Amino acid sequence: MRSTFFFCFCFLVVGPTLIGCNNSNNNNEVIQKIDMDFAANIKSDLEAIAKSGRLGSGTQTLLSNVRALVSKDPAKGEPIQKGIDELIKLQGEAKIKAKAQELIKLL
Repeated sequence: MRSTFFFCFCFLVVGPTLIGCNNSNNNNEVIQKIDMDFAANIKSDLEAIAKSGRLGSGTQTLLSNVRALVSKDPAKGEPIQKGIDELIKLQGEAKIKAKAQELIKLL
């Protein structure tokens, strides 16, 4: 008797969850919003660099976002990637700030 009750309970409670009661459109919206944030993340990182004149620990994240932007939109991402490569090689806060400001305008 207990096992029958347990089986029915599980079937009625867990069953609908396994079938899936979600809206797949929401998943697509989330993915699109995440994809669209690469440029915003890059801009935010560049603004911080333009303010400080230094490349910090977020450089790897910046490079990752740039690679993602290049794969999504090569026409927009490739000039940014080239500029970031130049930015990394620069010496001196004034030059770094100027290059970061220049790249922000490309976004």
